[in-house]
Amino acid sequence: MTDEKLVELCKQGEEYAFEILIQRYHQHLHNFIFGYIENQQMTEDIVQETFIKMIKNIQTYKLKANAKFSTWLFTIARNTITDEIRKGKIRKTVYIEEDETLTDDSDESIEDTVIKNEAINSINQVIQTLAPDLKSIVLLRYHMDFSYKEISEVIKSTPEKVKARLHYAIGMIRKKIGAREVNMDER
Repeated sequence: MTDEKLVELCKQGEEYAFEILIQRYHQHLHNFIFGYIENQQMTEDIVQETFIKMIKNIQTYKLKANAKFSTWLFTIARNTITDEIRKGKIRKTVYIEEDETLTDDSDESIEDTVIKNEAINSINQVIQTLAPDLKSIVLLRYHMDFSYKEISEVIKSTPEKVKARLHYAIGMIRKKIGAREVNMDER
């Protein structure tokens, strides 16, 4: 069942539709929020707060041309994170996941894997220093695989500005770690 159909059922008071949406988006929201704040308990609290706000405000959700329900939901999550940061309850961090797929048949040597993970850690440290808007763009693009259009809807900008800000963020990351080739292609 599509998100839009589930939203219509939610508006009619069908509890099972809320349950399906929550199950469908819980892990995605958790990954997005945890990637931003790196605190398991606060992540769960913000996930729950996001779903509470979704339930309370589902009647105000309006399907826009080419806009997705997920964009609306992630906007709620981002705004909730921003509110918590303003209140001083959380610190701002973002991490790129390390590759945990090393197996015996891997073409990568252990040394290559260690070097790769060190590079990822360096990138993560630099991402922590980015301005909140740049962090959001990097996280939505590389953790959640959002399109430029979807990111622009979440942060209330244009796709062109999102692409430019992402390019700027990648340039800052490259400059700060002293590398010319940070493996963050601009898809």
